[in-house]
Amino acid sequence: MSPKEKKKEMHKLVTMSYLYIECLDNLKATNPKVIEFKNNIIGFLEILGDKIADTDTVQKTVYFQDISYKIDTVLRHSFKDN
Repeated sequence: MSPKEKKKEMHKLVTMSYLYIECLDNLKATNPKVIEFKNNIIGFLEILGDKIADTDTVQKTVYFQDISYKIDTVLRHSFKDN
């Protein structure tokens, strides 16, 4: 795997992890296993964040927030007719 491909995969992991946390917060999850899962994701994000924080994409923008908004838009359009 090239360094560029590896960075892309890491960015996907971070994005999905942020989305998990956002969803669990919105759902106000109280199950102890779910809370533990969320805490594990937060720890995982700290590890990944250190590895990708030096990239220009992350430093210059609200990159992950933008991706989250785009995913919300796609989902909103998918459920519009339901």
